[in-house]
Amino acid sequence: MLLEAVQSELARDPIKERIIFGFDHQYAWPRHLRELARIKALSWRDGLLALANGHSGLPTLGGPWDYCRHFNYAVAPMPAFWSPVQVHAEHFGVPSQRPFIPFDSRYRIVEQVLVLSGHDLSSAEVVGEIGSVAGQTLCGLLQLVSLMKSQLSKRIAFWPFDGLDIENEAYTNKHVCVEIYPSIYADRDWPVPEAVLTEEHDRDAWRACRFIQHADRAAIPDRVTPRNLRELMHLSDLPAGIHQDVHREGWILGVLPERNRVLLAGIISKWSQLDVSVQHELEQQVFGKHRPDDPTRRQELDGNR
Repeated sequence: MLLEAVQSELARDPIKERIIFGFDHQYAWPRHLRELARIKALSWRDGLLALANGHSGLPTLGGPWDYCRHFNYAVAPMPAFWSPVQVHAEHFGVPSQRPFIPFDSRYRIVEQVLVLSGHDLSSAEVVGEIGSVAGQTLCGLLQLVSLMKSQLSKRIAFWPFDGLDIENEAYTNKHVCVEIYPSIYADRDWPVPEAVLTEEHDRDAWRACRFIQHADRAAIPDRVTPRNLRELMHLSDLPAGIHQDVHREGWILGVLPERNRVLLAGIISKWSQLDVSVQHELEQQVFGKHRPDDPTRRQELDGNR
């Protein structure tokens, strides 16, 4: 139903009226899963189509109930999907114990920035837990494949996969699909009408739409978003060392690179070049929402140095 509604809107001629739209799910896997799926060296589009077709002995992309189990079997004994909830682990046919995956492989670069900034993100391999995202990501990737294969595909560009900057020719006269993350769009300046929007998903959609709407109107006095949309969608100023990664794993609209230069420097250098005091501060942010004596968490973070 959602995909049909989106396609109905995208039927409009983008030369006359361009649409920016997004979904609240990951548009790509982090390095660990991409390596297991043997798509790390592929472009985002080619990698997604390879997943959809089930290349290299992997199952064809599908919903989480069967896909996670079959994917784990295909890449065994390497750790992949798991669930911390025993009953769900049994239903999915996946382990219940958290596997060791280094921090910089478990999260995409933009997610590393958010985690190190204090956001509590679930990683792409976790299923069957409140707040987990693996299942919705698999379903979302199927949606993106459907859009890529639809008759409307020539009217749609995907940011930043088709170019780090929205001014890139690939976006000219195209509707643009972006990845959104509603919890980073503060609603203090446009209170959500909770009496009308009673469902959390509806409120999330409201926040994301209002954020983008205000960013797209740079001339509005005292607008909510401090930057206009073109600045928010300008990533060529990211450190050159991660341009290729961002092309393949994407970015979340609204995460500003220049506000996270220290974090990005740490991510790129694997922390080894950061001052000890900065390392300690970032560790406190990472472990602030977790038990400080959690050995797996600490090993994963240490593995990123």
